[in-house]
Amino acid sequence: MRTWSLTVLLLTILASIACSGDTQEKSEVGVIILKGEDGRTVFELLMENHKVDYMVSDMGIFIKSIDGIENKGGRFWMYSINDEPGKIACNKAQVSDGDVIKWEFK
Repeated sequence: MRTWSLTVLLLTILASIACSGDTQEKSEVGVIILKGEDGRTVFELLMENHKVDYMVSDMGIFIKSIDGIENKGGRFWMYSINDEPGKIACNKAQVSDGDVIKWEFK
């Protein structure tokens, strides 16, 4: 009986550790910082060094995943330019030298 109780306790502890690891991973925010270049778009700069899955619509390009991190569970990729949230599709947002583009998964 005592061995069985210790086994159940050990399995409970291991399950708790595994679950807390999943929660921690999901709470981390992915951030990508890019440097602006005259005449380029946010989308072009992102595509140069990252694996991007996207969808084209009448409004522009919608990012579905970056480097394997997919939009899900109410979280998705959003960009900002110089800490101002993007207001148009990333393929229509032109940047300049010195601009700081930030993609955040939140």
